[in-house]
Amino acid sequence: MDVIRLRLSAWLGSSAMTRLVKNTSLLLSAEVLVSAIGFARFLLITHALDDDYGVWMLVSSAVAVISQIIAVRLWETVIKYVSEFMVVGDEARLLALIKLCLLIDLVVAILVFVAVAISANWLSLVFLKRPDLGALFLAEAVRICVKTGLSVWVALLRVFDRFKWLSLNNVLTSAAWFVLSLVVLELGLGVAGLIVAGVIINAAQTIMLLVLAGRELRTRFRGHWLTANLSALRGRGREIGGMLFSMNVDSFRKIILNGADTLVLGYFYTAAEVTVYEYAMQLTAYLARLTQPIYDSLYPEVTRVYAAEGPAPVRVLVRKLTIGLTVIFGGLLAGTYLFSWWLIPLIFPKYAPAIPIFSITVLTNLWIIGLWAPSLMVAAGRARQFTVYNTISALVMLIMLLVLTPLWGSVGTAIATVSYYVVWMLTVYPAALKILARPSAGAAGV
Repeated sequence: MDVIRLRLSAWLGSSAMTRLVKNTSLLLSAEVLVSAIGFARFLLITHALDDDYGVWMLVSSAVAVISQIIAVRLWETVIKYVSEFMVVGDEARLLALIKLCLLIDLVVAILVFVAVAISANWLSLVFLKRPDLGALFLAEAVRICVKTGLSVWVALLRVFDRFKWLSLNNVLTSAAWFVLSLVVLELGLGVAGLIVAGVIINAAQTIMLLVLAGRELRTRFRGHWLTANLSALRGRGREIGGMLFSMNVDSFRKIILNGADTLVLGYFYTAAEVTVYEYAMQLTAYLARLTQPIYDSLYPEVTRVYAAEGPAPVRVLVRKLTIGLTVIFGGLLAGTYLFSWWLIPLIFPKYAPAIPIFSITVLTNLWIIGLWAPSLMVAAGRARQFTVYNTISALVMLIMLLVLTPLWGSVGTAIATVSYYVVWMLTVYPAALKILARPSAGAAGV
């Protein structure tokens, strides 16, 4: 045992790698439990809803697209600048940045609700082929609105290494979803009941994280973000605004990835076809969730190390990570192709029609190999370049969706979705490697 411990310590080397492994382990332990609970809930809901599952996915996708059109992505900005301001001890700017991001999120929530309220009946007619289900879209908009500030609180807790709290929150949220879903299905409340349950759970989740992040802020800083003076950002306002703008442009990518595929398929085909496609995407998502803890803990770690020491220690971190991530991706593919074709029909015959699609969508996990690239590009001040590559990838996917979906249905949609990740790897990954290859490059903000 001592020999194993020594070898592990030697491989980890830096404190950054040790911290990354520790944080990832906490999140992964929670994620395994969350995924197990979530999969059980997925089985229950799909069994109870049948083709109405496609209706639910169309409703959530439509509102998600509207939200992404209006939204300003904040969590990357919070992680980058809170990490940087902590390094230099600039409390005034740090608290002002938090206040600015929360105000932006509040304005966005109001605009999203108004936009959905205006378009709800039209959305129901176009995507559900019924004009009388607009209330479902409005209820989903409320669910989005009660999450106001959630991304900011999560980003702060990640910067402060409070991954144990995040893990606990994830487990409690998943358990609450499972219990409320059981109640909703037992009462026969269907899609509407599930959306209302989501409102309750997301509101509780946001309040819980607000309390935890607020406690951490009070412990670390003398001031409070509510009373922070936004003028403290003067001198960095243009730079911060540029990053917020870049991340907002990057919302186009989120729109395409988080709903466009479902909506395009739903426009050309029926909710039943959407249901089969969503079965495959959910199975794929459960595989991807096992790597999400690595990304969640890696992003603030790379940002912190780059801001303090520059690219050299990040280069060492990435070299070790790439080997492990490549092995993980290979394992996912091998497991899928060796077992899914016979194991899923044997245990879950209901999802057998989704297997051909699942065998395609599993390739979306290709990006696992470059998991570290987004955090590095943002930390190095290449947010605009990163956004350009994301936009190119999303445009390719959108074109493929519009061409392949009418021809091949859900199979065409799956191929179009995979095309995003192929283009992304061909653009973002080499650009990130170039940053690491420049020993003269300084840390962010230097």
